[in-house]
Amino acid sequence: MAGSATGHPDLEVQHEVLFGLLKRAARDEVLKAAVVDDSDVPLAIERVLDARGLGEVRSALFAEGKARAAPEGSSVAGSHPRTLYGPPLPPVARRPDQLDLVLRLQAGWAEHIFARLCHISQALGQPYERPLALRRAAGGAGGAGADESRAAPVPAAAPALAQGEALHPYDPSELLERICALRHPNASSAYTGVKGAGLLVLELSAPSVAELQAAMPELSNLKERHIGADDELHAWFADEHQRVGERLVAAGDVPELRRYARTGVPTNLRPKVWAALLGVGVTARDAACEAMQYDRLVADISTVALLTDDSVRADVRLALDDEAFFVFAETLEEVLLCLVRDPWISQRAHFSSGAALRGDTTTPYLKGRAPLFKPRVDLAAEGSAFFPPSGLVPFRGLASFACPVCYVCGEPREVYLLTRALWARHWCGLHALSAVRGGLLKILKTFEMLLQEKEPFLVHHLTQLGAHPTELAFDWLVYAFVGFLEVEQVLLLWDRVLGFDSLDVLALAAAAVLAFKRDALLEAVTAEDVADFMQDGSSLKIVPLMQDFLARDGVG
Repeated sequence: MAGSATGHPDLEVQHEVLFGLLKRAARDEVLKAAVVDDSDVPLAIERVLDARGLGEVRSALFAEGKARAAPEGSSVAGSHPRTLYGPPLPPVARRPDQLDLVLRLQAGWAEHIFARLCHISQALGQPYERPLALRRAAGGAGGAGADESRAAPVPAAAPALAQGEALHPYDPSELLERICALRHPNASSAYTGVKGAGLLVLELSAPSVAELQAAMPELSNLKERHIGADDELHAWFADEHQRVGERLVAAGDVPELRRYARTGVPTNLRPKVWAALLGVGVTARDAACEAMQYDRLVADISTVALLTDDSVRADVRLALDDEAFFVFAETLEEVLLCLVRDPWISQRAHFSSGAALRGDTTTPYLKGRAPLFKPRVDLAAEGSAFFPPSGLVPFRGLASFACPVCYVCGEPREVYLLTRALWARHWCGLHALSAVRGGLLKILKTFEMLLQEKEPFLVHHLTQLGAHPTELAFDWLVYAFVGFLEVEQVLLLWDRVLGFDSLDVLALAAAAVLAFKRDALLEAVTAEDVADFMQDGSSLKIVPLMQDFLARDGVG
């Protein structure tokens, strides 16, 4: 601190001689072991200063400390309150998820999914949960003998479902529709005609390119070697990276493993590295408990049927249309049916989907009236029954998050445990209408800000054509690039998500892909041309694209 800040200009602690005395005195005290705990530190400093004849410095430091600790609106001495001029200070800003617009968006989405589940239940004549033996006895109808304590009312004339309508409670494209329909009450574009370049009307803080460069030096430094880029050119790098990974896995050093994953993980080490980073099977006892949990969930599939089981099986069939995942049919079905049933997720997921249902188990069900279950956002309530038990309402494309993991692990139990941990820590945010870090709204805003900063001309051109960049990248983001990139590229991208422990990596990847396609997109004259250019990403190498986007200076 400067002496002028304390009223003692002749006692500046930055003075070379005085600073040297203080350092020597501090070293002597450490060698004497006079300081035994944190509470002794202030007293030890006072003793050192007094013993060296620096009592005035001690007083200056004390006055400076009091000034820093004094509450706002009071003087250092505390005798006279400080006079504040002008209007009162604004209240403390609320968290982004507490904004009225976000709360209304979340509530509307929860009501929509609730109505959708009720419609499916009524149209099929099935309750939310039912013993599977009764289902077989009823010939698969699921109505007779069902557990009415968890049933939606079935009116005499249930509405019919269109072909394929009952397969999925929702499609992620509906999330985009609701985001596009947002109208900010403070927006003046209705009067001025001036609209922002972003699709998201919320003004949320998002990292700039410079901030991502500082947060992700492994990607912003072109001299940094990566699995997925340099290993194909330099065999020695792949061998060296393999040896380093084996040593870190054997040591179990999670912080170092996280740094290691930022430059990619070799295929044979990925199961152990991911498990360590996600806290799966940390000890032998944990592994045994997780195995027991999985066995119970598998047994539950054959004893209790959920209303959403048919949608999960339909989603698996859709995933099998991709020849890369065809061989994993049985594993995917078992893993996803367990995922929807597992209450572990509702207790540990960073985000709820905003659409899970809660039923008060103490309230009797009234047949023919409102369903027992009601929409809910908070999954922390006690004394309630959840539907689905995991708090995860299966959607069209849920299988996408399990398919790549089948290439990481061989056993269904291992696939399940990694998929569950990935969903609870990261992927749940991709389907949560949340404006905090890791939520969908924040990820979309980050993508928009990165692309606008680096490629403003491209953003303007696509917006003028009616092919907004956010609409182009939405499916990439909500499915974590599954289905757009090749499986190995998806796994390399997920390595970085785990390494940086952030979904900003996905926003960066989406911006990098569009920037790479810049020249072709600028030549497009219609939205259909843009869609054709962006249809296939199988030839893309995602790691070099992200490196180039962060390291390249200037505006495209």
